[in-house]
Amino acid sequence: MAVEAVEAAPEEPVVDSLSLDKYVKVTGTHVRLRHLPSLNSQIYMGANGYPVYPYKGELLKCIGESGDFYMVEYDNRTLYISKQYCVPVY
Repeated sequence: MAVEAVEAAPEEPVVDSLSLDKYVKVTGTHVRLRHLPSLNSQIYMGANGYPVYPYKGELLKCIGESGDFYMVEYDNRTLYISKQYCVPVY
């Protein structure tokens, strides 16, 4: 039984979109960061027990999306911000 050698096609590079640096720019003031991608989710509070708001124009590292929310890194945590109050920046 003869076995034919088959040349493998070159593999296309796989680009994980989350490995690219993607940021969102906050466009509103007093924008709430949440623990889950829902308006009913708990608001992120600082150590003093008060809500922590990113400032208008601040760039947050975006690590994903879920519905109407971006998943962002903020204060060494994974939180969610409404797409209504920020724009993607690449």
